[in-house]
Order: sequence, then C-alpha cells, then structure tokens
Amino acid sequence: MSEMDRFGGGGDENVFAESRRLNQPLSLRNESPAKTFFWYQTDRIVIIRNAKLAVIYWVLVSLILVYFFVFNIYQNSPHQIKEAGSGIVSLQIEGKVYGQRHSDGTREVWDAKDLLDPAIDNSGAFVTTRIKTVEQERGRCVQRDDPCPCGSGEKCVDGFCEAEGWCPSLSAFETVSEKEDVVAMEGVGGLRVSLQAGISFPTLSGDFFSSAVPELQDISLDDLLKQATPPLRVKELEEKGAVIGVAFLWNCDVGSLSLSPCAPDAVKVERLDTVGVAYRSFLPLG
Repeated sequence: MSEMDRFGGGGDENVFAESRRLNQPLSLRNESPAKTFFWYQTDRIVIIRNAKLAVIYWVLVSLILVYFFVFNIYQNSPHQIKEAGSGIVSLQIEGKVYGQRHSDGTREVWDAKDLLDPAIDNSGAFVTTRIKTVEQERGRCVQRDDPCPCGSGEKCVDGFCEAEGWCPSLSAFETVSEKEDVVAMEGVGGLRVSLQAGISFPTLSGDFFSSAVPELQDISLDDLLKQATPPLRVKELEEKGAVIGVAFLWNCDVGSLSLSPCAPDAVKVERLDTVGVAYRSFLPLG
C-alpha cells in the first residue's frame, strides 16, 4: 500500500477536510455539527504594552466621543422635537413733534396719539411724517392711478388715462395742485420707542415667554433705525415714508430640564419697501 493510500486514497477533498478540522478548537474537533450549532465562541484579547499606541488609541476614542456628543447631539439635537413659534410684538411710542404747515407757515403740536392714527396694522404702527391735503371735485382729468391702455370714451395722456373721476387725481409723492396743503412733521426721529416681544410653542410647552430687550427700551426712533443694515435715518424717510420691520429671532430650549431662559438671540431691523409708503383717507367738505 502506498503512502498516499493511507490518507484516504490520495483524494484532495480528504486533505482539505482534515485541514479545516485541525483549525477548529480542540473542544469542537470531535463533536457533531448538530451539537455544536448551539455553542458559541469568543475572541481572544491581546494586551499591547506600548505607551505610544495607547496614547493614540485614547486620543482617537476621545475625538469620536467629542464629535458624537458635542456636534451631533448638542448642536444638531436630533433627539429633540423642533417647532416654529407663534409670537407677538408690543410697541409703545411716546413724545411730541411740531407740524410745519407750508401754506401759511404755522406750527402745530402733535403728540404720539395724533401721529399713530390711523392704526392700519395690528402688528405694527403707522407713524405720520408728512400730511398732504388736496381739495377735489368731480370732473374729467388725468387719473394717475389708471395707466394706459384706456377704456371706451377715455384718452391716453402721458401714459395715463384721462377719464371722469375725482379731480385733481392724487399721486402719493407728487405736487399736483395749488389747492394742495402740506404739513411736515419736525422731530419725528426724537420720539421714544419701547419694544417687547413674546413667543409660545404650543406643541412643546404651554408656557408663554416674554422678553423686553434692554437695548430696545425707551430709545429714540432714530437710534432704532441706526440698527438697520445699512443704517437708516428718519430725515431720509420723511418725504416718501418707509416700511420698517423689527424681527426678534428666538432659539429656545423649552424642555422640562432646560436651564437657560427663553429670550431672543438677536433683533433684526430692516427696511421692507423700496419706493415708500403712504396712507390715504377722504373727508367730505361742507
């Protein structure tokens, strides 16, 4: 009998099977697969006694933990529910100004109540800087709020329609008649302004958070406009008016374990219009 016949007739399959069996732990070599199916084994732990490798290991572990807890959890807060708040802003204006009438040069005293009329916006205030009064009567004239093309029986003049209506036609920032009388307010920039804001997050909490930003308490209207980007001045806006927006930016943690108060992070002042703003009212004569 040859040497190869002693190991199973020289077949390669028996050699590979023997090799796999020898690589198994001693406790598994003589056991059947049905029995060892419900067993498990653990990996061997190797202790490396090298200070440099240990330092590198713990530095890497520390960086991973810092990234996970600081950047991923604390800053991004994936474990928290986020909700847009519902807020309100309270505005109080005090002071007085003088109105200079162009027709005869007389001066009139106007207080804050006079200047804030009419109240055309529940979320803001209309501060009067200039009043223009024009006497009108029914007739045929160029209607400045009716551009060409015109309707039947109307005529196009300088890009606007000449039609029946109240004459002279009013244009918000244009002198149209000798019947026009203008009262320009002096000292509007010195009016004292106080702003207070509040916000709530109905889904997250039943509390209402309010805050009076110290920088926006009892300041002049000019100082408020200087906080805009770019800075504004009332003197530059008196002629045509402007729409000014004051936004309170909140970022609150309203959880039961929150330690920081809910207050505005920043206040943004900006001009919202590009051409000016005016309000018209009509009073019958006689």
